[in-house]
Amino acid sequence: MLSNRCISSDRCAPVVAGFREAAGVTEVWLCGEIDFASSHGMVEDLDRLLGGDNRAIRVDLAAVTFLDASGIGSCLQVQRRARAGGCDLVFTNPRGIVARVISLLGLESVLLGADHRG
Repeated sequence: MLSNRCISSDRCAPVVAGFREAAGVTEVWLCGEIDFASSHGMVEDLDRLLGGDNRAIRVDLAAVTFLDASGIGSCLQVQRRARAGGCDLVFTNPRGIVARVISLLGLESVLLGADHRG
């Protein structure tokens, strides 16, 4: 299972900083940077949550401090995998530069869901 703490020594952040399951929704918190060096680890961690009974996953980006093109690609990749397996995975609470990158690419409704209000 996933660690419930930041574990960035073997691979760079972001990592799953925490998660909980309640009322049929799995909430996940990421921390650090989502870039070329870290995005593979993020995908691995989030892939572990896919399958089983997870039908809704909310990935909180509030503690993510940086997001580059490979990070965006990885977010889209894990979201596609989730949806292919019948799981609604959306990202929430982007801040600062992370929100700006998502907005500049016009991906608010894709990554943050149709209910997102900018």
